[in-house]
Amino acid sequence: MSILNWIDTLFFGVRRVFAAGVEVPERPAINFAGGGVTVSDDPANNRTTVTVAPGDMLFYYHKTDDDALDSDDTREIVISGPFGTSNATLVGASFIPSGLLAAHATNYAELELSVRDVDEGVVVRVAATGLTIPSGTNATGNWAGFVPVPLTDLTSGAPFGPREALSFRINKYGSGVPVPAGTLVVVCRPAAA
Repeated sequence: MSILNWIDTLFFGVRRVFAAGVEVPERPAINFAGGGVTVSDDPANNRTTVTVAPGDMLFYYHKTDDDALDSDDTREIVISGPFGTSNATLVGASFIPSGLLAAHATNYAELELSVRDVDEGVVVRVAATGLTIPSGTNATGNWAGFVPVPLTDLTSGAPFGPREALSFRINKYGSGVPVPAGTLVVVCRPAAA
């Protein structure tokens, strides 16, 4: 670094700012905005640290057909592969049905989002669930077509580990209920590095 560059940095600090390699106009201040941005002072290293969290991950499962029989269960479907090298938490899960469903207290379906250990091949815990019952714990009530049905988050912010994946199935109880075609939407948030 030349003496002129050193003096310029000493008196004026950082003056050139780039966004994805493109220089932006020089201003006397910088503002960091957005839900995934944190800024902290690092006096030990004489710098300011800006952390940009990764964006949310979306996973989908498209159930293409209405159930043929009231008692039909859905085989387990893999929703996500392993979460790579970092943890992630569940932000939300919902099912968007293409048709109506009438809730029933004894003849119902359970929509179940599970966390599966990919090394052991076993379900570790249920992450979210919805019971097509009129009321009570994890009840979804009646469904209207194309209106999202939220599933109850059972993880309480517990992270999914790097060797865990998500799977989905529909279980039936009593004589069951036909579950219409629709789309499961799962939103996960990776842990900040």
